[in-house]
Amino acid sequence: YQSSHFQAESWEDYKKTAVISKEIISAIDACTIFVADLTYFNHNVLFELGYAIAKKKKFIILLNIDIGGVKNQYLDSFLKDVKFISLVNKQSIIEAFRNKSYDNEEIKKQINVEPLLKSFDIFYIDSQIKTQPSIELREIIESYRKSKGLDVVVHDHAEVIYKPFNTFIRNIVDSKVIMIHFLGQKMERHFEVNQNNSFYAGFAFGLNKDVLLFGPSKYRPPLDYNEIFIQYSASKDLIDFVKEWIDGLKCLIPKEEIVKK
Repeated sequence: YQSSHFQAESWEDYKKTAVISKEIISAIDACTIFVADLTYFNHNVLFELGYAIAKKKKFIILLNIDIGGVKNQYLDSFLKDVKFISLVNKQSIIEAFRNKSYDNEEIKKQINVEPLLKSFDIFYIDSQIKTQPSIELREIIESYRKSKGLDVVVHDHAEVIYKPFNTFIRNIVDSKVIMIHFLGQKMERHFEVNQNNSFYAGFAFGLNKDVLLFGPSKYRPPLDYNEIFIQYSASKDLIDFVKEWIDGLKCLIPKEEIVKK
């Protein structure tokens, strides 16, 4: 869509490059308005939407509600309070721009990217389903809390039935390090859980946080966050990598230790 004010680019303009993820992130950085087609709740698009919102970009969400179940899926999601535009054809997109549908006030009420005075070291979104790797990783994180005095916030799905969307956002904003445990593709509710995780990952990445994502080897991470995603086949693989990664984060090293070095 072109006018005296806007010129549009599609992800298809970048899909032939070998560094498509970096190119798309750069394009979002440079854009004024980000347009997301969430008809199929594509995890790449959710990551990009989270990134764009963290960068305080204006945005439009499109849905083709002629496809069965799409509207209900959206209204049952964490984005239910954010308005969407019904995608019919090119004209509906043009009308969205003319009507300035990118001025989305609802999301501003839910998301405040300004940090509070208190900050946490690690925010960890635990696995929706308990597995041996997730149990062992939780123990490792607890050991870091005790041995290094780290201030850790853990979202445990087993302990908390429901947490509002802005609670996750607040914890991401106020934490130095974000770790998210994805579900394998054969696990129950994997698509729904991982779509939320994808958005939170993009939002954290957009705030320039240290982000680590991981999941079982049967989960194939979308291209956008493949570089910050670790696939594991055994508990030891996951634990060894996470420990090495955490130990190497400068943001978690006390200032007095940095001076000594």
